[in-house]
Amino acid sequence: FVGYGLGGRSVAIRSGTQTGATSEDGISWTTRAAMMPSSATWNALGHGLFDDGSSVGKISRFVAAASGSSTAAYSDDGITWTSTTIGTSAAWTSITFGEAKFVAVASDSTTVRISNDGETWDVTSTLPSTGYTSVAYGMGLFVAVRTGTTNAVSSTNGLTWTARTLPAGSA
Repeated sequence: FVGYGLGGRSVAIRSGTQTGATSEDGISWTTRAAMMPSSATWNALGHGLFDDGSSVGKISRFVAAASGSSTAAYSDDGITWTSTTIGTSAAWTSITFGEAKFVAVASDSTTVRISNDGETWDVTSTLPSTGYTSVAYGMGLFVAVRTGTTNAVSSTNGLTWTARTLPAGSA
C-alpha cells in the first residue's frame, strides 16, 4: 500500500512483513527491511497534515493499520514507525485524512475509528452495514464505498454517515 507525504516522499508497505520502501520522486525506491514495527498484515495507509498546537506548524504524518487486529502505527517521516493501537480489532482496509482527522474503515465491521493525530484513536463512529472497503476525503466530504455494490455513504465530519447510491455501472 502506498501513501504520499509532505516534501514528496512516497511510502510503500508490504503486508505481512516489516519491509517497506520509500521514494523521493516515485521512480527510485529505497527498500527498508525493518521499517514497520511488526510483521502485521498492513492493509491500510494514509497521510495527513495536522496541527499539534505547537509553534512548529503542521505535522506531516503517515498512519497505517493492520487487517485482522487492532495494530496500527504512525510515522512523521515514513521511515521510522511507532506502534500504536487503533482500538478495535477488525479487517482495516482504508485510512484517509480530512477535516483535521484520520478516518479508518474496516470491511468486516460497521465501526469507524477516528484520530486527530494518528496516534490516539479515541473516537468511534458507525456505518450502516459492513463491507465498506475504501474511504476518501474531498470537497468537504468523507465518502466510503462497498466493493461490488452501488452502496456508498458520506459524512462531513466522520461521525454521522448518510447512505448514497452510486450509478449502476460503477459497481
